[in-house]
Amino acid sequence: MPRLATTIFLSLFLPVAAVAQKAEPITAFGHGGFFGPNGEQVPITMDFVTEAQAYYKSKLVAALPTTKKKDFETYEVQVMKGIKPSGQDRLILEHQSIEWLIANTSSPQMKQQCAGRLRALRQTMNWKIPEHAVPGEAEKLERYTPSPKVVKRLASPQLRLANSTSNQDGRQLLTATRNLGQAYIDECRAAGVPIPPTINMMDPNGTAGWRSEGFIPQISQFIVGTPAELRSYKSTAPEGMCFALPRYTDTSKTTVELDGVICMGKQSSKVCFWDNQMSGTTFTFPAGTQIPIGVASSPGGLYQGGGKEIEFGGGGVCTDCHAGENPYIIHPNANLAPSGTPVLWQSLSQPPRNMPTMAVNRYDPLVGATWPQNESSQAGSTLPSACTGCHFKGSAGRLPHLSIRLNGLQGYCPVVLGQAITKTMPQGSPGSAATAANAFKDTWCKAPNASNRSQVLFYYPGDDNWWLGSYDGSQLKWNFAGNTKGFGHAINDGRPFWVGRFSASDRDQVLFYYPGDDNWWLGSYDGSQLKWTSAGDSKVIGHAINDGRPFWIGDFNGDGRSEVLLYDPGNDLWWLGSYDGTQLKWTAPGSTKQFGHAINDGRPFWIGKFSASDRDQVLFYYPGDDNWWLGSYDGSQLSWSSAGNTQGFGHAINDGRPFWTGDFNGDAREDVVH
Repeated sequence: MPRLATTIFLSLFLPVAAVAQKAEPITAFGHGGFFGPNGEQVPITMDFVTEAQAYYKSKLVAALPTTKKKDFETYEVQVMKGIKPSGQDRLILEHQSIEWLIANTSSPQMKQQCAGRLRALRQTMNWKIPEHAVPGEAEKLERYTPSPKVVKRLASPQLRLANSTSNQDGRQLLTATRNLGQAYIDECRAAGVPIPPTINMMDPNGTAGWRSEGFIPQISQFIVGTPAELRSYKSTAPEGMCFALPRYTDTSKTTVELDGVICMGKQSSKVCFWDNQMSGTTFTFPAGTQIPIGVASSPGGLYQGGGKEIEFGGGGVCTDCHAGENPYIIHPNANLAPSGTPVLWQSLSQPPRNMPTMAVNRYDPLVGATWPQNESSQAGSTLPSACTGCHFKGSAGRLPHLSIRLNGLQGYCPVVLGQAITKTMPQGSPGSAATAANAFKDTWCKAPNASNRSQVLFYYPGDDNWWLGSYDGSQLKWNFAGNTKGFGHAINDGRPFWVGRFSASDRDQVLFYYPGDDNWWLGSYDGSQLKWTSAGDSKVIGHAINDGRPFWIGDFNGDGRSEVLLYDPGNDLWWLGSYDGTQLKWTAPGSTKQFGHAINDGRPFWIGKFSASDRDQVLFYYPGDDNWWLGSYDGSQLSWSSAGNTQGFGHAINDGRPFWTGDFNGDAREDVVH
């Protein structure tokens, strides 16, 4: 396990201009399509491109420190000086200044949110953008040529930016990759993933090159508007396969606009991604042109970028939609044959083709660290009955965990699941279970809070009423949220209360323990008041356990819900309480006798995702020898591992100096600052 790195951070907070509080215009994108907040595909028009580009530009500018804002203003003047552009010319020049913002953004999260969307918008500027358009229309695209002044300005050495995708040290790291080019190919090969053939190197058997399986009917597509061809490649050493999806600019099929490639190793379950991008910029090419994978065949030539190179590119965040048991979004009953004998997509995994579309385990992507890593599956017990007959391991595969907080998915729910409910599921009668399936989707796909905002909840012991304060943009609006006289008067008498998502995925709840009878109660706000239900008891642990022993709340088992973790200093046992829908189930995941007796002796403990991205962990510091220890729950017990030593900062540093935990370096994991 990597050692804990402690870093000293100095932050200077400066006022910045507020970004307009508008709904994000692009919640998902890929394969040439953009999707808005309602999950529907957005027509590409001048208004849409102009407003979307301005939205993400404002976010990047607002995140800059004051000194860099001055640098940006200087660069932007260089871009526009002496030119009075309008229309698409202006959009193209604005994007050049936006590339400076992307290159100078220190936050990986901000870069992940904005860079790919902005580069995808830039790709649309290569074609004449209409004033009005309708999604789904495969009208012929017309190439746009900027004015000579704009072309000359873009080629100016003064505007050149450093290439941020170069692989500086050549290190090969598995899982979240840092590799691109040949290093990424080598990494994928070592991980048991087939390396795809050169684009447009064809073979009718699909074993020495690509085999064309036909075209996905437009009515079956989730992202529609252009012809989409399905190509396959089957490998025996290593065992696995690749799908490619060239999308043509129009029905003439003379120019390929997008051509993503996904390859999967059957035994390793590892998956690699390539796209027609170089350094994050998408390029088009004439149909039939051979494009090598990863590395150009001649200096300055085209190639399909992969791995780290496409992390912030205009092709989208592939794993945002390609999630679940396997990486392929398959339309089972889509007829791929334009004419003659039907060829259903689902038949490709059946004899005689036997394409290995499912790996041994849930697929593990080798992609950039800011992309969703497909780490968790949706529990089968949460699925509606219409889905349980197919969506399990060994059949159609498990769905990805739909919690945005857990899996980070923004596009899967509206773009894939939302459309599959009516277009492909259940097989034989698509859409017949839409009511139950949509209710399931709406429950699990919500952001961490239904309104994505926090409220204030308080209890008044004078009359035992609860009140909820919600900010409406100008002030807190207070609403009566119920009364707890049934539990006794003035219950803020020392009994502990906690807040978390113990049974709900879309909102926080209140959990409290009553030491008088050792019962636990769960309060859920139903829109008008808190509804209280029994959550069982903890008599198995002892009586009146709010005796000073520590309690923590977190998602320790990685199921997307909160659990209660407590330590008993009397016998050094740890207890984990998981709510099963009716009550807290208590298990004893181990002891810490090896660290001494009654370790709640003043040494500090913290909860966070320090090395794991899908579950909370326990970190503590022992001042006796200055060692740090990290506890991770593996499903049955807390496993403890050394997390380093801080003797370099002095001995017994829990001497009153403050500590904070948070994701301070933007790698989506917790750090410690002191």
